Amino acid sequence: MLRTTVYALFFLNFVLAMALFTVKEQVDNSRRDLLRTHRQIVETQQTIHTLKAEWAHLTEPAYVQQLVQAHLVSHRPAGSQFITLGAADAVLPAPRTAALGRGSKTN
Repeated sequence: MLRTTVYALFFLNFVLAMALFTVKEQVDNSRRDLLRTHRQIVETQQTIHTLKAEWAHLTEPAYVQQLVQAHLVSHRPAGSQFITLGAADAVLPAPRTAALGRGSKTN
């Protein structure tokens, strides 16, 4: 009887040790996942902070005005760039109204 009790307690001790080991491993895995997720959250927050700072700079009125002046330089048109209405008919292609009649489909 004593021998059976000792074997039963030994077996129970072994089962509990395995269960405790399994729970410990699950907790460690969960902790690693939590740390990884927290690290990703921090990286994402830093990226968002950087993007907000860049957006604030790009939409700053003085910066936009500087870009407009640098890239949209307006020049006075030369006289040779103007034509008369009569000359416009010779330069422009003829309208295609016959091909675009009612009921015809265009792509």
